[in-house]
Parts: sequence; C-alpha cells; structure tokens
Amino acid sequence: GTCANSAAIMAEQMRQRLAEAPDPASDMPALTASFGVAELDPDITSQDAWVKCADIALYASKNNGRNQVTSNGSIAGVALPDEIWREVQKKHSKTRRQSLAI
Repeated sequence: GTCANSAAIMAEQMRQRLAEAPDPASDMPALTASFGVAELDPDITSQDAWVKCADIALYASKNNGRNQVTSNGSIAGVALPDEIWREVQKKHSKTRRQSLAI
C-alpha cells in the first residue's frame, strides 16, 4: 500500500538490518540481500506482470553488484513481451538463487 520510492526505502532499511544482524563474535558470515521493487499501477494488467516487473528490478540489483535495492519505475506499467521475460529467465536460470522481491 505504498509508492515505489517508499517501498524502496523500506527495503533498504531491511537490507541494512540484515547486514548488521550477525553477532561480531559469531562464526556466521555477514548476510547480504538484493531487492527489487515495482509499483502497481493501472497499466499493469495482471499480478504476473507486476511480479515480472519486480523480478526484473531484482535481477538489476544482482547484476549491478548485489546487496542493493533497485526500484525501476520505468518497468512498472510497461507490458513486458513474453519473449523478453523468457530471455531474462534463460540468462539467469543457471545462477538463480532464492531471493526476496518486493
């Protein structure tokens, strides 16, 4: 129930808290997280398209060095052709890990 900018700020706060979470005396490595944010607008015609927008923003975070938040307003509201989505999936299928997308 918020705009993309506010969601990106909240995701950044979560990312920072995750990085600070481990106890320095612990053997656990520091945690990192990548987030993708997409705002739902009237031009997005389905839940799947909205999730695709967030997923593409998530991949942008990963491709730009990981451990960051990407909010791609230029993706939101644009109909994504299935061919583009398949290409994104194909390109990242080998390195795909469990991720959180907002």
